[in-house]
Amino acid sequence: MAPMHDAAKEGDVLALEAELDKGENVDVRDEDQETALFDACRNNKLECARTLLRRGADPNAKSMDRTTPLHIACYIGAIEFVRLALEAGADKDVRDHLNETPRDTAQKRNYPEIVALLDSVTTYEFVRRREWMAKVAAEKEAAATKVAEEAAARKVAATLGLLQPLADVKADTPETIAAALAWCSKECATSVADIVDHDLEGFLSALNLKSIPAKKLRGLLQPISGMVSHRPGAAATVSAWMESIFGGATSSGASAPIDQYQGLTNEEDFAQVRQAKVVHIISSPYYKANPTAGNKAAATKLYHDNPSAGVYVFNPNTGLNAAAAVHGLNEDDQGKEWLRLWTDVLRRTQKTGGTCFVMAKGSGPDDRVIEGGAQKGEINVAELAGVPIEYVYY
Repeated sequence: MAPMHDAAKEGDVLALEAELDKGENVDVRDEDQETALFDACRNNKLECARTLLRRGADPNAKSMDRTTPLHIACYIGAIEFVRLALEAGADKDVRDHLNETPRDTAQKRNYPEIVALLDSVTTYEFVRRREWMAKVAAEKEAAATKVAEEAAARKVAATLGLLQPLADVKADTPETIAAALAWCSKECATSVADIVDHDLEGFLSALNLKSIPAKKLRGLLQPISGMVSHRPGAAATVSAWMESIFGGATSSGASAPIDQYQGLTNEEDFAQVRQAKVVHIISSPYYKANPTAGNKAAATKLYHDNPSAGVYVFNPNTGLNAAAAVHGLNEDDQGKEWLRLWTDVLRRTQKTGGTCFVMAKGSGPDDRVIEGGAQKGEINVAELAGVPIEYVYY
C-alpha cells in the first residue's frame, strides 16, 4: 500500500500533506484501483478526506467494482462524509457493480438521514464540483495572503526592535504583533525608545497580555529604550505595512514630534517630489508657531508616505527648511518665499493626482479654524488648481 493510502487510513493529515507536497498524485491508485480517498472514507477519517478533496481528489473515482467513496460512506453511515463528498461534487446517481446508487445503499443499510440528505440535493454534480473548486481556490488565496501579511508584520516588528522581546516572553503571535504595530502606527512610534517615552503602559495594555508576560516585557523594553534610539527607515516601513494591511488612512492619527521627521533633505527632498508617482502636499501653520499643528503634519506624512509604491508627502515644515538651504535663504527670506516654494510643489501634486492635506484646528467643518494668512493662501491656491483637499484636525 502506498504511503498516502496508509496516511489516509490512519487519519494522519500531516503525513498526507507531506506526501502531496512531495508531488504525489492525489488520485494514485492501489492494487484494487482505489484512491486514498477510499481509505479515508472507509475508516471515517473526515479531515483526511477534506484534505484530499481540497487538494483536488476526484470525489467520483471508481474502484474495480465501480464503487465510489460515496457508496462506501452510505454503506457505513458516515453522514458527515456524505455531506462533504456531495459538496465537493460527488455524483449521487452513480451506480456500482450491483447497479445500486449511493441512495440505494443507504436505504438498504437503514440510514434514513443519509437518504434524506441525498434526496435534498438538486444541483448537478459538475455544478457542485465547480463551486467547491472556487471555494478552495478562494481559501488558498486568503491563506497565502495571511501568511504574507504575517511575514511582513514580523519584519516590521524586527525593524522596530520589538520582535525579539516579544519572542522572549512567548508573545510573538500574529495577533500580538499586529496589535503592537497598530499601536505604533497610531502613536507614530518608530522605536522601543518611542514606546517607552510615549506611553509604555498604554502599549502593554493594547497587547492584552496576561500579567506575567506583560511584566516581563516591561522589564525587557525599558533597558532597550536607553540604548536604542530611532531606527532608520522604521517610519517608512511601518507606514508601508499599515497601508498594505489596512489600506487607506484616517485624519485622526496621533501626533509625532517634528524631530522624528524621516523625509530627505535639501536637493534629495526635492528629487523625491520630481520622481514620485504621486505627490501629496501638506498645508500647515509653521511648526515653531504652532507645535501641535506641526506634530499633526509630521504624523500625516508618516502615515501616508509609501516609498515602495512611489507615494511621497511633502511636509512644508521640514521641506521648506530644505528649500531654504538649497536656495541660501535665511529664516526671514524663507517666510517671504514660503508660498512661492509651496506652489511649486503643488504643481507637481496637481500633475500626479495628489491630495492637499490641510491641518485645521477643531473637530469638523462646524468648528474648523485655519490659522494664519499664509495657510489660507495655500488653500486658495490648491482650490484654484483643482487639487482635492482633505482636512486633518488637531
